[in-house]
This record gives sequence, C-alpha cells and structure tokens, in this order.
Amino acid sequence: MMKTISMFLAVLLLSACATVYEQRYDFHDGWRKARVQEIGPFNKLAKNYGYTCRQSPEKIEGKQGAIVGYSNGGRWRSQLMLQPEERTVKKGDLVYANILKCEEPMAPRAPD
Repeated sequence: MMKTISMFLAVLLLSACATVYEQRYDFHDGWRKARVQEIGPFNKLAKNYGYTCRQSPEKIEGKQGAIVGYSNGGRWRSQLMLQPEERTVKKGDLVYANILKCEEPMAPRAPD
C-alpha cells in the first residue's frame, strides 16, 4: 500500500514539472503565456524597444510588430514579436508567444 502511494506521488511530481500549454505550446520549446502590451510598425517598435529576436530585414520590412509581456522565473519581461499575418492581435490580448522563435505566430489563449 505504501509503495503504491509513493509511486503515485512520484508520477504526480514528475508530471508537474512538464509545462505544456493546451497540449501544443511547450515551455521548453520557448512558449510563454503573454499579454500584448503594444502594437505598431515592427521597425519603429524595434528602434524604441531595443532587444528583439533577430530577423532578416526583408522579413520585417513593412510588417507589424507586437510587444508582449510575460513572466519568466518570477521576473516580468517583454519581447518584440512579429504580428501574425493570418490574424491581428490588439493591445491587451492574451496570447501564447514563442520567445525563442519570434517568427512563430502568436496564438490566442483563454484567461487563466
């Protein structure tokens, strides 16, 4: 009986370490729960914001960008992302954002 309880607790603890949002957006692949803070022309946001994922100039020319805020290790961070072409995000939208691959389209998410 005690062995069964120990095994159950071990499995429960191991599964708690794997963060996968909606079975698609894995934390270890760079996905974070985020909120859109600002939107505008990518080049203008890049000048005002500073750090951004590296993008080739032809990929961002004339594109819209979005600054998203997310929690990382208890600290609030921001990241400049490309605005998805297939849909428009607006300030305040909740999204999943891949902070390691900014070219990945942001995906909408429901409130926690």
